[in-house]
Amino acid sequence: MKKYVKYIWVAFLVLSLGKMLYAKYENDSQYKQLKNSVEEYFLEGDPNLKLSWFKIQDQTMALTIDILALSPLIKKTELDKVRKKSRDYIYQKVCHHPTLRSYLDDGNFISVDFRNGKKPPFMNLQINKSTCV
Repeated sequence: MKKYVKYIWVAFLVLSLGKMLYAKYENDSQYKQLKNSVEEYFLEGDPNLKLSWFKIQDQTMALTIDILALSPLIKKTELDKVRKKSRDYIYQKVCHHPTLRSYLDDGNFISVDFRNGKKPPFMNLQINKSTCV
């Protein structure tokens, strides 16, 4: 009888561990799918843009977009134009997408950094529910 209890206990442990590992695998798979969807939606296949960082933590979706076509020696006036166009583009993308609007309406935030290659970000946008009025 003790032998059967031992086998049942081992089988229970193996099944529990398998269930935990599968749940982690499925969460990782969903995260990768979400990252790919965000990348596809925001970058639209533009070879001059690259999603270099993506993370969802607590109530924030954070991403970093590299603008590869910018010269490292860009002038301030040109950079201001890029900032305005980038800001308008991201606000339009976020505020007109039903799923992202719903995400914001639930009290969450979206943070977008823009970089010129490997340099520190030249702009950060913090988007919340009140931004999309």
